[in-house]
Amino acid sequence: MSDIERLLKALREAVKGTMAKGEVGILFSGGLDSGILAALAGDHGDPRLYTVGVEGSHDLRTGRETAEELRLPWTQIALTPDEVITATRRTQVGSGRLRVASNRPSAASLACSASKARRSAPSPASSRWSKARPNHARCPVHCQRAG
Repeated sequence: MSDIERLLKALREAVKGTMAKGEVGILFSGGLDSGILAALAGDHGDPRLYTVGVEGSHDLRTGRETAEELRLPWTQIALTPDEVITATRRTQVGSGRLRVASNRPSAASLACSASKARRSAPSPASSRWSKARPNHARCPVHCQRAG
């Protein structure tokens, strides 16, 4: 048995065991990892798929399209740009620093989508960070870091 076959067998067993415990919800981007888990879970029941994102975002489109392909129930949780920014600010205040700063495309695209939708100008604090990350020069949310 190859490494891939062993991995797939282990994933199938783990998902089957989880599905046997009752209703299952999957945070679903529609990407490779959540797509594989959802497809395997669909073999053992009807997992509920949930995708969170800003209206019109890549994650919501991909989540919907992939859920349709898998023929699994899917729920969109669309946030407004203001909700994303408010949640981000709460995280900043609560921890004393920005914790959503990430190189992960989904976190970056969500924050940048919020920024673009608000058409916000960059904050002074983001200027030094945006020089290192020119693609996000106008994003006041995830590209700034508390000093």
